[in-house]
Amino acid sequence: MKYCQNDFDIIYNECDIDYIDNLIEYFKDKKQMILKFFEINELRKKLIIKLYGDISEYSSYRNNNLLDTSVGNMDFDDNCYYINILSYKEFIKRKGHKNDSLDYYFKTIMHEFVHICHEEIGTYKKTLIWLREGIAIVLSKQYDGLNYKIDNCTLDILISDKRTWYINYYSLVDYTIKKYGLDYIMNLILNPNIQKEETIKIYNEFISNYDK
Repeated sequence: MKYCQNDFDIIYNECDIDYIDNLIEYFKDKKQMILKFFEINELRKKLIIKLYGDISEYSSYRNNNLLDTSVGNMDFDDNCYYINILSYKEFIKRKGHKNDSLDYYFKTIMHEFVHICHEEIGTYKKTLIWLREGIAIVLSKQYDGLNYKIDNCTLDILISDKRTWYINYYSLVDYTIKKYGLDYIMNLILNPNIQKEETIKIYNEFISNYDK
């Protein structure tokens, strides 16, 4: 099954019918705020959102190299951007997602849309993981209301671009936005050459203000 617009398509399954109309309206409503943050009027390529109703199909697409927590990703080629995500019934079977609401599921799709907009402006791959994941979490509102926390995350992990818990990314980016503003974060995103230096400042400030 397929829903088509000029700028995006959604490919879905019978198991998605109960919420597909809500998902379409949610996406149409929220995407404008994210485009505005990145100062994009519209994407240069069409967006395809594909919902996978079968975990084996999604695993095959990912070359059978899934973590047990994996639920979705973004991708692109010369013609299109893609958001690939498990249908909700499969999403909540993955490790750590059993209790996730449909609202959180919609926000996860917006998280991947943030990554696509980041790729559109050309600095996604050059941006440190904490910043690119943190801005996706904040703009999608996935962790809204959670307390800040640094969990098993050192400064070396951040500046050497190693993976850590997403709560760390959310805490650092949300803190930075509240202290320095959206323009400051956007300047970091646009200028990868200053990210490591600013990461040191941000991390040390955060640690001095919040308990580990």
